[in-house]
Amino acid sequence: MGKNLTELKFATDILPDLIRWENSDLNQTETVELFQSLIDSGLAWELQGHYGRTAKRFIDAGLCHFPGKTPGLKSAGPRPLSIIAREIVADWKKVYFGAVPYLRAMGEMGDISEPYYQDSGPSVVRYFLSNATTWRGSTARRVKLELKAMLKTGNV
Repeated sequence: MGKNLTELKFATDILPDLIRWENSDLNQTETVELFQSLIDSGLAWELQGHYGRTAKRFIDAGLCHFPGKTPGLKSAGPRPLSIIAREIVADWKKVYFGAVPYLRAMGEMGDISEPYYQDSGPSVVRYFLSNATTWRGSTARRVKLELKAMLKTGNV
């Protein structure tokens, strides 16, 4: 089954649980399982903002985890670059053409230590930041600080 069909099947399978959650009809265990599924699929970051914020709260509380992270532990490391890239795309309405290739690369990367073809992860992030000067606003400031912190703290 193609990727789009798989995503559509997942979305239609999870829709009843989303409706139940919206109506406060899920217990705590069902809610955590729902949000872990949304996080694992990436849908938590693509749906309305309150889903992503709730997912982040569950991760911070140790109830959920990013894919590939140890369940039950608080999120100690930086967010995956692919998640950051999704947030950027959702916020930056007219992406500067010079930032596009680096934003696409980040969209395929997990963490900053991963190379992207012949470019190192840190160089992709640096090139993105140097081409993102026209992206402004509170989200832009927060995300740029997050990316700069990833470069500074040695998460390379």
